[in-house]
Parts: sequence; structure tokens; C-alpha cells
Amino acid sequence: MYDLVIFDLDGTLIDSVGDIADALNVTLGTAHPDAVVAAWVGSGVRVLLERAGVAHAELDEAVVRFRAAYAAQPCKHTRPYLRVRETLRALDCDKAVATNKPGELSRAILGKLGLADEFVAVLGEDDVGARKPDPLIVDILRGKVGALRARDPGCTSMHRFRPAQPSANLPRTATSAPSPRPRRACAGAR
Repeated sequence: MYDLVIFDLDGTLIDSVGDIADALNVTLGTAHPDAVVAAWVGSGVRVLLERAGVAHAELDEAVVRFRAAYAAQPCKHTRPYLRVRETLRALDCDKAVATNKPGELSRAILGKLGLADEFVAVLGEDDVGARKPDPLIVDILRGKVGALRARDPGCTSMHRFRPAQPSANLPRTATSAPSPRPRRACAGAR
């Protein structure tokens, strides 16, 4: 069916809100509940901190503190969504992760959750020097399995799996990104 399926990490494969909330609260000395923090995540650490009330002048320092707090305990609450393991194993193709989370941290989280071996590659924004939706991360992942860039990579704004635009002799690629709907395990895998 597909040669490569590319997943987003947070909100697609794993529920990491609890650990993100803990790191935010340690960073700011606050007690924001997970449900509040869940509404703030999805646009990166800087935006998360801005939404939590951090002044622009204090953002750089707060980002460093947040990343240290998060890296110290990234899997206390984080879990794969229901049936993610089974879904990954059922896909008869290469699988990869493209995330705006730092790559090393993403690989460590997947390793701690026992999911790392399911993926041919896990790349974060710092691995490629670009944040999604920049297509560079997808181009690199496609290159790892020999897939050429399709004419319409549009991968990180999609809410369901969809093949890249068909073209002669191009391997097909599917992608998954977080859905604005209530979160379910591998919501894009229907």
C-alpha cells in the first residue's frame, strides 16, 4: 500500500501532555492543570511559554529551563495512545517520525516507551534545521527509504492519512499529523 508512513509524535502516537505540563509548572513555579496545558501545546515551546504568560524578554531563558525540566523526566506520565503498538506492527511498510520536538529527546522517549524499533528514522526540528510544516523534514525521511519528493508533500497539515500526489514511479507516502478533534490512538490510521 505505502512505502513509507510518517507520523507526528505528540498527540498522534503518544499522549505527552502530563509531562509537558509538569515541565511547564517546574519552569514557571505554577500549577497549571493538564487540561489547560493541553490547550496550549502544538506550536512549540516558545508559544507554549507565551500562552502560559511568559514575557517576550524572558522567553529565551524560560525555553532553556523548560527543556532541561522536560528532558529530566519526559516519560513519567507519557504513554502511547491505545492500540498504537498494534497499529504500527500491522503497517507493512517503513515508518518514520517527523516532529518539532528535539530529535534526541524524541528518540529517547520512543526508546523508553519501547517504540523506537518500529521506525526507520525519527527526526526533530533540530536534526534538520527546520520546523514543520517546512517540507525539508519529510524530504529527508523520504530520502532515507529511497522515495523521491512528490509534487505535493503537504504532510504536516493533514488530519488523516493520504497518499502523496500520485506520480509515475514514485513510491507512495502517507503522513499523519495531530487532529483538532478529540485525541484518539493513531487518529489518522482509519
